[in-house]
Amino acid sequence: MNKSLLLLICLALVSLPGCRLNTLDELSWQTNWMLPIAQSESGLENLIQDTSLTVNSQGVYSLVYRDTLAGISLEDLIVFPDIELSFAVRLDSISLNPESIAQQITMGQLATQLANEGNIIGQLIINNHNKTLPIVPGVPGLSSGVIPIDASSFFEFADLDSGFLDLSIRNEFPLSLDNVVLEIRNATLPGPPIVRDTFPSIPSRQTRTQIYDLSGQQIESQLIGELINLDLRDSTQVPIDTSEYIEVLLSARDLKAREATAIFPAQTLVEVDRNTNYPLQNGTSPVRIREMKVLSGSIQAESITTIGDSLQTQYRINNAVSANGLPPELNLKVLPAPPNGVRTQSATQQLEGFFLDMSLGGTTWNQLQDFFKADLLYSGNLVTLDQQDSLVLTFRVQDLKPTFATGYFGSEFYDFQGNVKINWRSGLNLGRVSFADPSVRLLIDNGLGIDAEMDIRSLIARNSQTGQTARLSTGALLAGPLTLERPQLPDTFGVSQTELLFDRGESNLVQVFNLEPDELVYDIRLQTNPNRDPLDFNDFATDRSQIRAIVELDIPLDGILETLVFEDTVFLTPGRVEDIPTEEGILRLALANDFPLEGKVDARVVNAQGATLLSLAEGTAIAAATAQGGGRTAVPAQTTLEIRVTRAQLEQVIEEGTMILYRFVLDSRPANQEVKMYADYRLRAHLSAEFPLEVNN
Repeated sequence: MNKSLLLLICLALVSLPGCRLNTLDELSWQTNWMLPIAQSESGLENLIQDTSLTVNSQGVYSLVYRDTLAGISLEDLIVFPDIELSFAVRLDSISLNPESIAQQITMGQLATQLANEGNIIGQLIINNHNKTLPIVPGVPGLSSGVIPIDASSFFEFADLDSGFLDLSIRNEFPLSLDNVVLEIRNATLPGPPIVRDTFPSIPSRQTRTQIYDLSGQQIESQLIGELINLDLRDSTQVPIDTSEYIEVLLSARDLKAREATAIFPAQTLVEVDRNTNYPLQNGTSPVRIREMKVLSGSIQAESITTIGDSLQTQYRINNAVSANGLPPELNLKVLPAPPNGVRTQSATQQLEGFFLDMSLGGTTWNQLQDFFKADLLYSGNLVTLDQQDSLVLTFRVQDLKPTFATGYFGSEFYDFQGNVKINWRSGLNLGRVSFADPSVRLLIDNGLGIDAEMDIRSLIARNSQTGQTARLSTGALLAGPLTLERPQLPDTFGVSQTELLFDRGESNLVQVFNLEPDELVYDIRLQTNPNRDPLDFNDFATDRSQIRAIVELDIPLDGILETLVFEDTVFLTPGRVEDIPTEEGILRLALANDFPLEGKVDARVVNAQGATLLSLAEGTAIAAATAQGGGRTAVPAQTTLEIRVTRAQLEQVIEEGTMILYRFVLDSRPANQEVKMYADYRLRAHLSAEFPLEVNN
């Protein structure tokens, strides 16, 4: 090595402790070879790994817990049952075609029939068309013969359950008719005539009508009509017009069938306007809603049909409107069922955002006005139905929940019993503690626009390990139920708060918490609208409104602490140490303690398998920092441990060591002295190696 360079290094090192310059025959010096290995720093936040750890205004760590003991919201006050409207469409609900059928027999046809039979009156009438005969003698015993009647405009076939046939005979002859016997029967179906009746007299230019009950009749579309007998009455000065006629008019109505094949006409099967009163209760107390805006809910429609024709259905809530002023409406077109099959359909209309006036303009409450209509659509197709065929339609208003409501929400009691865990240790490994200044707040928030009272029957702290209990007491609890102020419109999101504070000055809180409780057992009763008139509709709430009783525990780490355990792990990166010229040296563990707690430390270096390579400390005492004014330490207490190691031990620590494990056990000292645990307190550990090193020219 260059001597001038060595001289400069020596001059630079001469001020170092342990450095000695030898100026004899050769230039040489001795110094200590320092090797930092690892350092760590720990505070309480390393031990308490949850959000309950806070720092109070004095800078002291405090454990804060909040939990809801009791609460109700709008959905607890108002529960809407689902309402349902069902309608079954069967063949007896469907009307067959109500059209009329007319058949005519002209005077010319009867005259031709008479002429063909050799009756001279027949030829007389034919020969005097558009003339006036001075006299026409009477002709008895005439008949029309078979008259085909096509009733397919009614149906192809019907087994009628009920219905009526209006039969009219209109006489447009210039001659009166007597003893008119009419018969109508099926063309092919056996059985008695559908109609057989006698009309004693039908004067000229007049009509006679009879009504026939068709219940139980089986009727096909091809009918036969026949005037079995009619007598022409004699008359004088008779104007002859062979186009004048006798007309038989058939009008079927109110036809309901047990089975039918027909082209069913378009028709309204059902049309209903109704008022539904929601039976709203809050326990045994009535609930009366005047207005509400819907948070969620829907109209659900479902159809199950075996009918081979289409229907159009409509359901509407008339006293609800959207932002654009339209009522919620659900339309469902029911498609024909497949042959010998079933078709199921469904549809949904969401009600979110609709405004519902349940007072019907301020006159009542809890009302729903709905409208339902079902129409059979004309398809032009022949459809066969029987009594087994049906269409079942169901409409439901379901899962209705308000986002805002006004009215009277009932007077009811709500009881809340239970317990909440007080995890005040929150990860602390602590033997015993005596708290100096804990506090408990009971916050009662009323965000519902209703009157209410809350009775805190009991708050009991319990140590589940020892079984010890203590009842929290303060003067406010002895005064009876607390009257909860309510927010006022238009502040729909306002909250009125009532606070009960338990502290060391006005309660037994210190004694309670020095039981080291881990549970808070509560018994609370809430009453809504005490002494309110059910016809006072001033209640209001939103879906975010609540009445809540919240307990808040604030436990400053300020008191007597015994056996507070810190554990820390420092990870090492294995490396290599070369050219250490000496065979032994010192490992130095320097500890700095900010806490006003003295204790002991265990420290060891381990390898990847967890085996101990070197013990650095085994229960070695740690000095406590000295508290100054206000109980706060200013200067950390220093403790230094020295461990003599060989070169081989040091190499093993550096080359194989993966972790240094620390365990600190601290106690209040002197015993039973209260201490404050400030947030900036730390335990620091620094590990280094020191070996003597001699450098020669």
